[in-house]
Amino acid sequence: MRIPVYKKMNDYVTENQLSRKAIAINMKISESRLSLMLNGKRRVTAEDYFDFCAAVAVSPIRFMPEED
Repeated sequence: MRIPVYKKMNDYVTENQLSRKAIAINMKISESRLSLMLNGKRRVTAEDYFDFCAAVAVSPIRFMPEED
């Protein structure tokens, strides 16, 4: 079963005790918009995805789904 990208992103934030506020500031979006994305209540666009990866300083490959 594939883990959704938003779930992997949310888990990364939680496991690394990252500040959602700081990530949102770096992404230039509201903290509420980021929370909606990380909770699967708002679609993660390609732009949001790449901005998130840049904000947490990880390769975009990090959260991509694994091959079946």
